[in-house]
Amino acid sequence: VDLLNVRASELEERIRTEQAAGRFLGDVIQHGQASITRLFRAGVVQEYGDVPNAANMIDGQPAEKWEMGSLITGYAMMVNAGMVKPEDEPKSWRDLLDPRWKGKILADDMRALGGGFAVFSALMGNPDFGEAFHRALAKQEPVFTRDVGASERRVARGEYPLWVPQISVNVQGLKGLPIRVIVPKEGVAYVRLDHGMLKNAPHPNAARLF
Repeated sequence: VDLLNVRASELEERIRTEQAAGRFLGDVIQHGQASITRLFRAGVVQEYGDVPNAANMIDGQPAEKWEMGSLITGYAMMVNAGMVKPEDEPKSWRDLLDPRWKGKILADDMRALGGGFAVFSALMGNPDFGEAFHRALAKQEPVFTRDVGASERRVARGEYPLWVPQISVNVQGLKGLPIRVIVPKEGVAYVRLDHGMLKNAPHPNAARLF
């Protein structure tokens, strides 16, 4: 498997450019559930045909003819364990507004598709947070970045004490580093990531097998 690992917005632009040029290079896309449905309606993703594993989806997460769930990823928080004492770590999303974190929050860019956008959307739609929360968070002067892997390690190295949001499945690659992952008391924002077959996939049987 040759893997292209980029942000969601970069992925869509890559596929749009390739398909507009008639260069059908990719077979499978992994993207957010709603995004793959949108791409299917736009003619970028096609139905994948008969795949036996479609019957093994968990309750409440059925496969569609154009997409099949691969994982549900949650977005929590992460702190540097050497810089933040357990009693001082944020326990709630609202704790990000504590003056102690001003200028010290490394955050996934909320203006682009990705974890930051997922958290922004979830909290914007929550009546207990909404626009007022985000305006207050902006005053905390978070430092935006679009490189998730590098950001996790920047916090582990002590460049920043706090990273928001931490992708749950990425914790496996951070074992042994001085970090703690925190699930806020309100819960986590989450996205179901799905697989779909790209239009005119050059290796459709391999795509179905994958």
